[in-house]
Amino acid sequence: MGHVFNPPPGWPKQPKGWLPPPGWQPDPSWPPPPPGWRLVLNTSEEHPSPPVQGEPTHGRRGKKSVSRGQVIGALFAVAGLVISLLAWLYPSRSDEPSTPQERAAYLAAADALCLEALGELQAVDTGDPEAAYTQQAAILQETLVAWSALEPPRQPDAELILPALSSLESMFLSINEFTALLTLGDMDQASAEFERYREHAAEFRRHSRSYGFTVCHSLGATAPPTTTGPTGGSNPRQEAIAQVCLETAVLAEAVNGDAAAEELGAHVAQIRETNLSQSEPDSMFHAVSNMVAAWEGYLALQDDPELTDDGQAFLATLRVVIDECNTRQ
Repeated sequence: MGHVFNPPPGWPKQPKGWLPPPGWQPDPSWPPPPPGWRLVLNTSEEHPSPPVQGEPTHGRRGKKSVSRGQVIGALFAVAGLVISLLAWLYPSRSDEPSTPQERAAYLAAADALCLEALGELQAVDTGDPEAAYTQQAAILQETLVAWSALEPPRQPDAELILPALSSLESMFLSINEFTALLTLGDMDQASAEFERYREHAAEFRRHSRSYGFTVCHSLGATAPPTTTGPTGGSNPRQEAIAQVCLETAVLAEAVNGDAAAEELGAHVAQIRETNLSQSEPDSMFHAVSNMVAAWEGYLALQDDPELTDDGQAFLATLRVVIDECNTRQ
């Protein structure tokens, strides 16, 4: 999970190990980076060497910072993250699996951090898209550092949880890169980076759910504050639909994973609230309304073997919502 700053031609070199934190913007007097230039490189990639000038690259990452104090604070944060991850890689525990009590205690501590982060993400003011992206990146970074500093369980557990932390880091880096590209006016690259963010979020949901987190995987269902930035202009209904589609993807994963009815019901309720937050009589609104009604019907009849359809109507309406999302990609 190593990353290095990759200054474009004509930019001053930065101290070794420096990474631009949220909010950073390049000096207007510096020349613009070549098309496709990555501001931050992943040293774990097969070909980590900097690209030649003007050569398009395939990857992600990039950031922004404002003051010397923010740079120093970011360096301390990165140093703390490295130290805490060393504890993950070399825990002073046996190679035996953790006990149920140890695992439950760790899950509760991590889910508490994620619950706090979800509350902060939902409170983000979307009036200024770039400021909202920067604020979300800062929340993800704080959560990543705090989560990494938790007392790790035994080695087998650490190896299962590290992929989730790595995916969360990728989400943070993608939001920063997206904001930087948006500021530079590179809308094509910004749109591509947003798609990478969604891929990282899907990976994070999968890894966190596989270990047993009941809250943390929801961080991967939280859309960036607005998804209309790359094309310009803010449309509240389109933002609500984008959030519905992310939450529906999480619901579909839960259905495929045979999640309990309580968890499925929580996802359906969240989708319903999002759909109603900016309601318009469009096809998505009706598709979600039908899905919610089918779910409520399933719950009402699930204990009656003569009347229940085992959720087939709900699954059919869920597929309709998924199709709606696919047509809006």
